[in-house]
Amino acid sequence: MGVALEQYGRVNQAIVAYEMAVELDPQQQSAQQNLRRLQVAHNLPTQNFSQNSSLEAAQPQNPKEGVQVGSERTTSESPTPATPTPIDRIFAPPKATLRRRPWAIIGVASAGVVAIGAWGISRAISSKPQPNDILPQIDALNQIPKTPANSSTPSKDETNDVTALAIKNFAQGNLRIGQQEVEALLDRGALNAADTALAAVPRSQVGNPSINFLRGRLAWQSAKTGNRNFRAEDARRFWDTAAKGKPDPVYFNALGFAYYAEGNLQRATDAWFESLRLLEQQATGQAKPSPDGLTAYAGLALASQKSAATQPADRQAKLRGEAVRLRDRVLQAAPETFHQRALSNNWLWTEAAIKDWLALQAVK
Repeated sequence: MGVALEQYGRVNQAIVAYEMAVELDPQQQSAQQNLRRLQVAHNLPTQNFSQNSSLEAAQPQNPKEGVQVGSERTTSESPTPATPTPIDRIFAPPKATLRRRPWAIIGVASAGVVAIGAWGISRAISSKPQPNDILPQIDALNQIPKTPANSSTPSKDETNDVTALAIKNFAQGNLRIGQQEVEALLDRGALNAADTALAAVPRSQVGNPSINFLRGRLAWQSAKTGNRNFRAEDARRFWDTAAKGKPDPVYFNALGFAYYAEGNLQRATDAWFESLRLLEQQATGQAKPSPDGLTAYAGLALASQKSAATQPADRQAKLRGEAVRLRDRVLQAAPETFHQRALSNNWLWTEAAIKDWLALQAVK
């Protein structure tokens, strides 16, 4: 991969790739020689590699730019979206906003997702030459709370009680408790009640990332039911704002599905890779992938499969192969969670996304 990156003129990324190759196999003389050659040519300090050396890579920039939809309703919570950034920026952010904060990779497997998998899929989607795609492997994702799925509808009295408690807690400044009560309403599909409760959020907390995420979720779930007062674009704008205010894997997973629904595969891919990057930062060395990590993998599989249709024949095979490997990774880890029945009860998955997922499962 380092050779391919060097051919594309991406010297910094080539150096990172050579360092990764040496870390994987300290006996790989060609990688060491190429690395030292680039370090000398660019006046960089050479390194003495050993099996105990730690691996560091440049952190990719958060893909937090929004896309403005001309027909959207104007809302006070939604700032003007920023200009989109090209998707083929993976190893390092643009020079105008360069912040090189090296982060230690938790194991060689974790390095694969951000440094190798992102480069392979993203460059293919952006229709540029690429070396062989390599399936990212993350076995150290942190177990963080699973995004809840819809449950049975509560009684009218229970819904009224929860709504009243949410309004009361918002009025008293108990924001976190109020949020939990709104989540309970959304989990059970009590969308009108959740809307009423969120309307009671104090003006001083309207821009809170958690509140913006809940507003986006309300818009998303309402649009899925056919409520014309809400649109998927509204959800995307709220989630984009929430992710900018507080980078969170759950926010970026939701944002990825919103972009996917709009057909913006580049930004969907960016969002899902950012979710994986954040999960890596939270990882504690546990081998079992987190539910949100698997959701990001599933999203990347969908984007890779769909983008293959617009690529030349040779790259179609690579992208579809990558989609199948990611799909298998997800189904091996959590077959029940990603079964059609479970996804139908998951508020985040739309009918179109489930249909695409089932089509991908049929691919051999």
